[in-house]
Amino acid sequence: MPEPIPGTPKPTATPEGTPPMSSTTDPAASADDLADPVCDRCGDPVPGERVIRLSSEPCSALEGRYAAVTKVCCPDCVAAVGMLALEARAHGESE
Repeated sequence: MPEPIPGTPKPTATPEGTPPMSSTTDPAASADDLADPVCDRCGDPVPGERVIRLSSEPCSALEGRYAAVTKVCCPDCVAAVGMLALEARAHGESE
């Protein structure tokens, strides 16, 4: 088995014969869902309008070993893992 990248969570294994987890359906909303979600990487609360969901689905060669996952992340953590780039703008330009 390949070594995990330091600082990343350990992959979730799926028992043989069990279908991978689905990230397309959400459980029924609960009282906890009313609060801001928490970043799965840094643990900070993330305002709803700034939530980014990173999803990963294993290739067919690994789908019996790993499950598909979706993680809630803040923009800073998404940028830190190289999945978000800042848009280049001219100095002084704003939206």
